[in-house]
Amino acid sequence: MHKREIRVPDCWNSVPADVYPELCSIYLKKEFEMSDYDKAVRAFVLLTLESYDIVEKLTAEELYPMLGTVDWVFSKLDLTQNHLPKVEIDGVDFFGPLEEMDNLRFAEWCVADTHFVNYSKSGSQQDLQQLAACIYRPIGDGVEFSPTSSYYRGDQREKFNDQLLKSRAHLMAKLPKAILDGIYVFYASCKHQITGMYPEIFPAKQKGSASSSDAGDQQFSWFDIYDDLRGDPKFGGPDKLEDEFLHTVLASIERTRLTMKNLKKQHKL
Repeated sequence: MHKREIRVPDCWNSVPADVYPELCSIYLKKEFEMSDYDKAVRAFVLLTLESYDIVEKLTAEELYPMLGTVDWVFSKLDLTQNHLPKVEIDGVDFFGPLEEMDNLRFAEWCVADTHFVNYSKSGSQQDLQQLAACIYRPIGDGVEFSPTSSYYRGDQREKFNDQLLKSRAHLMAKLPKAILDGIYVFYASCKHQITGMYPEIFPAKQKGSASSSDAGDQQFSWFDIYDDLRGDPKFGGPDKLEDEFLHTVLASIERTRLTMKNLKKQHKL
C-alpha cells in the first residue's frame, strides 16, 4: 500500500500564482452560480493539482472530510502579496502595486476605490476594468522610476494620470475575467488591511468578504476629502497631494481627527 501526502496551502499568500486567478473566480461566485459545496470541491481540486492523480480517484465520502482544509479560502481573506505583479496586454507590460498596496498614491486610491465600491455594488465590468487601469501601469521613464537610482520615488510604475483611464480601461478589457477577479480580490484584501490601520477614519470594523465588501459602509466620497485637503498647506497644493503616498495622507487625517476628538473630550464639547 502506497501513501502520499496531499499538501494544501493554508492561506491566500501561499496560493500558487498559476492557480490564483481561478481561485479568485471561484471565491467570488454567487450562491445562485455555484453552491458552497461545489465551491469548496473546486477550490480543493485547484489547490491540490500536484496530487490530481490521487484526488480524482477519491469518492465523495473520502473527499468530504478533506474539504475543511480549504475553509480559509472563504472565511479569511488575508491576502497581502500581489500574485499578479505584472500583466501583459498587446505586448505591453503593466505593473501592479507592491505587497499590501504599500506604494499607492492618494490620487490613484481616490479613483480606484470609487470604481471598487461601484463594482461591489453593481457588478459592472466597466468599473472592474477601470479599477485595474488605475493601479496597473507601465514602468515610468527616467531615473526616478529606477529602483537602483538614488532618485527612485518608491514606485516603478509611471505616475497616475486619470486622463489615460478611458483608453487603458479598454486595454484591461482584453484580460481574462479570472485575471480581473484576481486584481479585485487583491485590492479588496489590502483595502481591508489598510482601513483597519486608521480607526478614526474607518470607525466600523470591516467584516465580510470581497463579494460583500464594505461598499455599503462607505458613507463619504474620496473626492470630497480630496477637495478638503487640496488647500491644506502641509500637502503643498493639489499636484503634490495627488502624488503623496496614501499612507502619508491617511496618517495625517487620522492624527487630525484624533487630536480634535481629544480636544472635544478635554473641553467637554
